[in-house]
Amino acid sequence: MQIFKSFDGSEWSVSSAREVSNLPVWQGNRVIDRNHANTIENSVQHCIKSLDTNPFRIARIKEDITVMDCGAGMSMIIDGQHRCSVLANYFKNNPEFPDFPVLVATKTFDTENDIIGYFRILNSTKAIDWKEDPVMIANTYLQALSSEFDRRGNARVNQVLRSGRTLRPFLSLDRLREYIVSRHIFEWIKTPEQFVERARVANTQALANLRSLTVLSDMQARALLYSFGLGLDLSFSWLLC
Repeated sequence: MQIFKSFDGSEWSVSSAREVSNLPVWQGNRVIDRNHANTIENSVQHCIKSLDTNPFRIARIKEDITVMDCGAGMSMIIDGQHRCSVLANYFKNNPEFPDFPVLVATKTFDTENDIIGYFRILNSTKAIDWKEDPVMIANTYLQALSSEFDRRGNARVNQVLRSGRTLRPFLSLDRLREYIVSRHIFEWIKTPEQFVERARVANTQALANLRSLTVLSDMQARALLYSFGLGLDLSFSWLLC
């Protein structure tokens, strides 16, 4: 049930606590702090309903029926992940307990880049170290990469970097973020600008290789159509060369 729409476009509504606890957490969120989650859990153990003092913030990627994209339409927790984990544990340990309503604020975005920007606004007053948290560092790299390759206009149709699972030649930002963090890419590619330059050079080379072929698969032809070849490389070898 929608209550109102705030100035930033978020739709405030009442949702099921059990449903919220089952939502995935946005992959661009900071690494979850189990100690913080435990502190919250201990503070609400006698009144679990007090968890919605602030709304759970949910991001949705805009759906577009003209685009085959597994990430389109998905809903993710972008603020409140620690409280959400407490809810999940509550229902896991007490499956017989009744559901209850919680307040959520849902905002729809065109691109992952827009989510990153909004997340930074939401957390501008919180103690998140954007220079030390590996996921936060990866977000700055992805934001720069999206600015380089995202073609505006019809953002969903022309966006080559996408949230969630996607189909080649598009590139999954969730997979790329996970790769950047797991391989500590930022230890030798020191800045977002260097990251983008490496991507630009690798993409130019990938497109040149495709143009040299006499026969193209449908996927390769689409890569040329979008002028984007990086999504064909599932191993992200362009980050290691």
